Amino acid sequence: MANKLYPEGAEFISKAAINFSTADLRIALLTSGYTYSAAHNFLDDCSGGYIGAFNATPPAASGFSPQLTSVVVSNGNVTAGNVTIAAVASGSTVTQWVLYENNASDTAAKLIMHQDVDGSAASFSIPTNGGDITITVHGSGLFTI
Repeated sequence: MANKLYPEGAEFISKAAINFSTADLRIALLTSGYTYSAAHNFLDDCSGGYIGAFNATPPAASGFSPQLTSVVVSNGNVTAGNVTIAAVASGSTVTQWVLYENNASDTAAKLIMHQDVDGSAASFSIPTNGGDITITVHGSGLFTI
């Protein structure tokens, strides 16, 4: 698998249905309990891989980030500040994450991007221990439109 936009998320972007500078974008950490599918379009499609439970309002539940900051689109690259997901419940292994637009429920939170490899194109495996996990956004951004 490679990092990619969800097809419906890409369509969402192409129709200018999202304003990256004002949207409530977040990251959900996932375990191997989730398998990517191009047919997935809402966060609840990932529920088999959640770490913790979905919570639409801050502070986010374990495994879900607060709203991303400093989101900018420049030359087709979508960038953001690094994000720390605090106190991720112990006993799981993060193998992937998704970017989504937060909404009142996970059944309405639009999936945008799936990532299961790090910047070196190697799969990652992060055991959780109750500590924080920081997603460091690569200099070239989260993804390119």
